[in-house]
Order: sequence, then structure tokens, then C-alpha cells
Amino acid sequence: MRREYETITQKERYVGEFRYKPVKCKKEYRVIVLKKIVNVTKGQQLLFEDCRYMFYITNIYDKSAKNLLHFIHGRCDHENKIKQLSNGIHALKMPAAEFKANWAYMVICSLAWNLKSWMGLLIPDCVQENKIINCEFKSFQNKLINIPCQILNTGRKIIYRFLNYNSIIKNLLSVFQAVKRLRFSST
Repeated sequence: MRREYETITQKERYVGEFRYKPVKCKKEYRVIVLKKIVNVTKGQQLLFEDCRYMFYITNIYDKSAKNLLHFIHGRCDHENKIKQLSNGIHALKMPAAEFKANWAYMVICSLAWNLKSWMGLLIPDCVQENKIINCEFKSFQNKLINIPCQILNTGRKIIYRFLNYNSIIKNLLSVFQAVKRLRFSST
């Protein structure tokens, strides 16, 4: 028996706005309303059509309603990054009892997060670049940091042998070459 999951697909979307002044406030605010009409289907069968409303209260008046919605939805990703810093990389956890130790831990975690982003920016492939920049730290760690490698120290050079290959290794090597070019171009 095949499973039939309920899926929600957006059919139409409308944007409206009005001004609103709460009773106890002296200031008037702008409310942007986003109305989404969605189809709820199970398998191939349409169950029903639903109407959903989202309300955004703001004091930004210099942008149109559509541009402001685009701006607001772009900011939502920053909330996910803050969540990643606190839960994924544990930068906001305080493991020690001393202030300086906690500060050092937070700085080290933030640097690890920034290295992930810089590494993503150095990848020449735009699709992979966005995947690395937007991925969670745990998946970044599993794909790019925790790679089994054999290190051989020969007469005059060190050889790194990757024992497990995935599609990201090619990007890792291209980042290494880009950093090498940056290092030698500055001298």
C-alpha cells in the first residue's frame, strides 16, 4: 500500500495593507496582510482549498508592501542562523564558570561558523556555494570536517590520502587552491 501524504501548495497570494493604532499607543503602525490561498491534496486528490492570513506590523513606510514582504522574508533566515549558533554550534552555551573562558568559547565557535561561510564563498560553483553557506553546522561538519584521511610523511613532502570520497571533496580541494592563491598573491 502506497502512503499518501497531505501536501500544501500555494495557489494564489494577495497583499494588502492598512494603518493601525493600538489603544494604549500614541503611534500609528503599518500592518501588511498576506493572504495565501492554498490547495491541500492527499496523493493526487484535492481535499480542500484553504485560505491563510499572515499579518506583519511594522513602522517602515518607505517601501512598497511587496518589497517590504521580500525584505521581511529575507530577514527570517537570520533568525535561523542565530538558532544555529545557539543550538547547532553551541556558541551561546556557557560551559565554564569563568567569564573569560566563556568568552573564548563563544569566539572560537563564532570563528568556526565564519570559516564555514568563508569556505562557501571561495567555492567556484554557485550552487554548491549556497549549499555550504546555508547548511547547518552539523551537516557541514559531517561533510567537510570529519573526512577520514591518511597522512603520509615521506622524505620531503606530506601526502594526504582521502579514505572516503564524496562530491564535496572536489569543492574542498578547490577551496584549498583558492586559499593558496590568496596567500601567495599577497606577498
